[in-house]
Amino acid sequence: MVLSPVSKGVLNTFRRLVNVSFLFPQVGLAVGDTEKMKKLATIKRLALQIEYHIEIEESFPVFLTRTFYEKVYDDKPNKQPVHHR
Repeated sequence: MVLSPVSKGVLNTFRRLVNVSFLFPQVGLAVGDTEKMKKLATIKRLALQIEYHIEIEESFPVFLTRTFYEKVYDDKPNKQPVHHR
């Protein structure tokens, strides 16, 4: 099959455009997957840190825990007292 130079140019341009049009969605999917994996890894890391801290606290002797334990004060600055009239 013999093609003219113009036909070859059009065919090559079409092939390159098709390749690029298939690459862009794949890159977008890869970026989305990377962000998703990053988020899951962050959550997993935080969960592991919490487990580690709990293990350390449980390994302390009871007399030390009682001595240094502080009650938690829960401050809610946006919650205003209700005044009834």
